[in-house]
Amino acid sequence: MLIQEKGKGLKALRLIKMQLGEPDSSGRRRPVPLEGSDFEIEVDTVISAIGQYADTSALAKTAGLLDERGFLKCDEETGRTGVPGVFAAGDLATGADIAIRAIAGGKHAARAILAWLAGGDYRRPVEFLSKKEDFGKPTEAEFQQEPRVARQAMPMTEASARVKSFEEIEQGFSAEQARAEARRCLECGCQDVHECRLKEYAQEYGANPRHYEGEIQKHPIDESHPFIRRDPAKCVLCGRCIRICLEVQGLGVLGYVRRGFQSLVVPTFGVSFGEDPLCINCGQCVSACPVGALTEKIPDGKTVPLTEAIQEGFCSLCSVSCPVELRTHGGLLVRVKERTLEGAGGTAASGAAGGGLLCEKGRFGLVKLLQAAGRGGEPAPSAGGKPLQTAEARARLEAALGKARQPLLRLSPVLAAEVLDRFLAFAAGRGIPVQAEGLAGLEPGWVDLLRRPAGAAVTAPGANGVPRILIAGGLDRANNVAFTDCLALQRRGQARLWYYGETEEVYERFFERILPDPALLAEGLKGAVASVGPVTVLVNPEQLLAEAGKGVERKVLATLKAAGPEVRITLYWNSRNAAHLLAALGRKGAGPEAQHDLLLDAGLSADGKAAVRWGLAAGAQPGQAELFIPLPRAAFLSGLGKPSGREPLQAGELDKALLQNLLVG
Repeated sequence: MLIQEKGKGLKALRLIKMQLGEPDSSGRRRPVPLEGSDFEIEVDTVISAIGQYADTSALAKTAGLLDERGFLKCDEETGRTGVPGVFAAGDLATGADIAIRAIAGGKHAARAILAWLAGGDYRRPVEFLSKKEDFGKPTEAEFQQEPRVARQAMPMTEASARVKSFEEIEQGFSAEQARAEARRCLECGCQDVHECRLKEYAQEYGANPRHYEGEIQKHPIDESHPFIRRDPAKCVLCGRCIRICLEVQGLGVLGYVRRGFQSLVVPTFGVSFGEDPLCINCGQCVSACPVGALTEKIPDGKTVPLTEAIQEGFCSLCSVSCPVELRTHGGLLVRVKERTLEGAGGTAASGAAGGGLLCEKGRFGLVKLLQAAGRGGEPAPSAGGKPLQTAEARARLEAALGKARQPLLRLSPVLAAEVLDRFLAFAAGRGIPVQAEGLAGLEPGWVDLLRRPAGAAVTAPGANGVPRILIAGGLDRANNVAFTDCLALQRRGQARLWYYGETEEVYERFFERILPDPALLAEGLKGAVASVGPVTVLVNPEQLLAEAGKGVERKVLATLKAAGPEVRITLYWNSRNAAHLLAALGRKGAGPEAQHDLLLDAGLSADGKAAVRWGLAAGAQPGQAELFIPLPRAAFLSGLGKPSGREPLQAGELDKALLQNLLVG
């Protein structure tokens, strides 16, 4: 009660103490006044903030909707009331609460209505959740490796300005402050919560972890690996990571130690994961892990659970062109996962790859390359960092070409074949010579091998014994998935492997013969054909040149060109469409870079000499190019891939607008 003195304004506020009375129909004890407990407090201003309530007066005439206190009676899970066909959600059903619970209640009520209309019943699904506090209260020691960082101070409007307006007092964090505050998160959530098989099965079969309470093993999280986070406390000791590393990759980085309740899966000799010299960063262990014990590190550094959208594509960083799934959250490329092509099978050695495997380049290299790239062709073309309209950008391109006497177009083979073909048609129409990025310096004779028909696949024992696969040119480093397929053939007894060049020490045990000089390939071919008949040769010309030098490259090329039809040759490259681009350019595509006074560059290069550059939005830096035209991720990962010695691979149809916005029409 407010107490006022006549002519003098507010004097006091009279209050009364309350006590809990008898429980009502919901079981809650409602407050009732305590007689004789009145008291007063002196005040000169009172601001009324007494909360809110749902107005149910319009429902009072309908029997069965309200309880004796005037609150709506309904099922807490479905919002169903005692009146057929009437459902409720929000504050009417729960009392005053936050908006997000009202939204959730509305969704569940809608599902219950659909079930009721169909003559069925609806209950909210019960989600199995395992929380840290279920295993004991977290202690300070568990977070001792985390640095103590003070909370960001919220910028506030000065008090002198507040009293003169009703503007917001809190001004909000700057972008840098917001990032700094977000980095303070201790990352309590499990990154694998959306795909955890243990969670899925526990929920499906109604598992109750309370039945198995007891001693808990706690282990520190291993963050030493550059790409993988290892949390032994979540490991269920299934051994899938051990098997895929040993049986598929042939490495054996992981293994069991100790016995019984003390068992652990650890890297070789218990060293930190990131320090194990056997690990080649392929990430197969992450794919095999059914729980959150092994997870990819998210690019922005926060290992938190995120809902993901899936886009299908092919890895563009070598000509194996492994099928991939791009997992995105909004504009962030979170991770890349392997994908299996339905109906495809075989191995790289047999000329077909069904997917299911990735190497370091595909799983982690693509993320590093594309994580900051724009989506859908945004932003707009720019010059000196300033956005341009399409018409102005086209005019600038034409002006640059009009002034040039010797323009040169450099194309990256990582681009989709449709994009490359569009650029090639543009260059042909303008008489502009084209150079293939990364292929400059190669012997032009490799083009002749591209046109040579491939022989029959050699993947099974013949009349003269087990066939040989001869590998040259750093395939284990540049095209690791194809190399891994060869190891699988060797383990199954379907082939024996010879290696020409320097290979990793861990792989040496797989080869029947290793010759450090690839120039000795001619001798190997002659002996293999004489002893077992047809042989398969796998070679990466780019890697061969980089690792062995020009002289060896020429000798290997001459040997392969002179080989007879009993030698099946498959060329591998460091990008998915190198073979397609080189075949289109012919012998002019290789060799040294041509003289030019205007360089047009399309691809992944950040060469500061390019006056006009098409590339990922992330690569745009003011001042690097007179004109920058952004390309979306789809130009690099979707569309058509044409690896040599294999059938073309298609990942979706490229948007026609993408090809039109290249400004080369």
